[in-house]
Amino acid sequence: MASAQRRIQGYDTFKLIVAVGLLILILLCLLTGAPFPAAAPTPPTTTATATSTAAAIGLAPSPTPAPSATPTLITPQAQAEVTDGRLTLSGAGTPGSTVRIRIDGQPAGEVTVGADGRWNFAADLAPGDHAIVLEALDAAGQVAASGQPLAVQAPEPIAAPALDPLPAGLAAGVITVNGAGTPGSTVRVLVDGQPAGEAVVGPDGRWTLEADLASGRHTLTAEALDEAGQTVAASEPMTMDVLAATAADAPTLDPITGSPRVGPVTLGGAGAPGSRVQIVIDSQVVGEAAVGLDGRWTFDANFTAAGDHT
Repeated sequence: MASAQRRIQGYDTFKLIVAVGLLILILLCLLTGAPFPAAAPTPPTTTATATSTAAAIGLAPSPTPAPSATPTLITPQAQAEVTDGRLTLSGAGTPGSTVRIRIDGQPAGEVTVGADGRWNFAADLAPGDHAIVLEALDAAGQVAASGQPLAVQAPEPIAAPALDPLPAGLAAGVITVNGAGTPGSTVRVLVDGQPAGEAVVGPDGRWTLEADLASGRHTLTAEALDEAGQTVAASEPMTMDVLAATAADAPTLDPITGSPRVGPVTLGGAGAPGSRVQIVIDSQVVGEAAVGLDGRWTFDANFTAAGDHT
């Protein structure tokens, strides 16, 4: 019994010592400001995300990659010009891309768009109407964009004009030059290499103009001009001799038969073929007449008053 009491007393003493020690420790913490001992950290659970795990071990999370942008192709655009059967195209597109040109549905060629977004193309065109389509190709050579059909017309080529032969023995002065050519085209006549005049070819394929020639030997050439005024074809040169004008070459007036009355009357006479005759009535110029290749001329005059006329 005594032994049990001693054990109880010893246990009570131990508890007292522990309590005193804890009390002393608390007092020291309060006096010094030291933190109380922290509980051990709770280990991460297996449901933590990859981002929190990476952060826990000091690694930065990998950013989510952004989707790459799909390149776009500009629908090619162009301006067309046809000159003498030659088609010239110039346009815009996506720099570095390929533009395919189709003429009447058939591939005519491909060009690469420059760094400035511009491209050029040329091809020969047969006369007639044509449809041009531009296609933008992707890296695989597939059509990524297509433009609206572009209608162009290639005109018939302008043929070389022809000069009608001039009669021999023409006198110096204004002569009439005739010839043939492509209807609607412009013909320029050169005399000794110098322009002497221009004429438009009529629907019947004929043209005419007047040129003033001095006496002597001359070379005449007819040139066909395009819309820009450039020579596209020329006739064979024609050489002719022009005589100096003399009194014998002066035009003549046929006598007026019958009794002229007030009103219209036809005058006629002779002259140097190809020359022009000026009609003067009572010292007034009333008109001109061309002398034909047969050396004859006529003129419709009108006498407005009765009496003598010169």
